Amino acid sequence: NSPSLSYSRKEAAKYFSVGPPLMLHIDDLASLSVLWEKYMRPVLDQDKDILADMWAYCMAAADLGLRHTILDHYMISTWGSHGQAFQWVD
Repeated sequence: NSPSLSYSRKEAAKYFSVGPPLMLHIDDLASLSVLWEKYMRPVLDQDKDILADMWAYCMAAADLGLRHTILDHYMISTWGSHGQAFQWVD
């Protein structure tokens, strides 16, 4: 009965395909942290993936309807991936 199940794949990818945030309002963190912790164990029970904290965070944020603005064009990680900022590196 999770509210996170109400989002389409497109909405989930657009607003919740994120890891833990760089900036977050303290009022959002208060409710988010409770759900984030709640979802960690079930996620880890399914898979001990290094990204488990990210998946648990995404589910908690989606449950609360905390949509994210994703700014991936500042990232440098894998050559040729979408959203990379290599043009800014000399």
